[in-house]
Amino acid sequence: MFTYIPKKSKEIYNYIIAHRGYHYNYPENSIKAFSEAIKRNMSIELDVRMTKDNYIICMHDRYAKRLLGIKGKTSKLMFSNIKNINIKGSKEKVPLLENVLKLIDGKVPILIEVKGFLYREFLNKFLMLMINYDGKVYFHAKNIFTYFLLRKLWKDKVFYILNPFRKRFYFIKKKYYKNL
Repeated sequence: MFTYIPKKSKEIYNYIIAHRGYHYNYPENSIKAFSEAIKRNMSIELDVRMTKDNYIICMHDRYAKRLLGIKGKTSKLMFSNIKNINIKGSKEKVPLLENVLKLIDGKVPILIEVKGFLYREFLNKFLMLMINYDGKVYFHAKNIFTYFLLRKLWKDKVFYILNPFRKRFYFIKKKYYKNL
């Protein structure tokens, strides 16, 4: 029988990954969702974007409306303007990647999905954060240019989301939390 043998880092396929953190009781990509995943010893998938004032934040959506209730493209917003806005009516705020990395601190593996194009400022800041991170980390990209940039740096730890032949990760999403 045919079995899929990945050419890239095989160990990631064995991890149970909390998609956007364990966000059953807390908002996605929030400090509480990440803390809950760590408590449950689950790997964490998180999304990163850069704001207009060059802060790398953990946020999935291109537009802020669904999560923050305000209009605007995330990349055009200033972190100084959104840092005090609660996510989806909770008490959680949009976290900076640097704070999330300090929280996780190598306790569980992480899969970072880099959203959008990794332009120079984004790449430089991202590199500075990741070079100092000592935990197990993988990367995910939907943008083909971002994928190749990341691939140059982290080789077999980078995955292209739109690859139809890639084995799928073991993501646990919100609808499955009740079964855990």
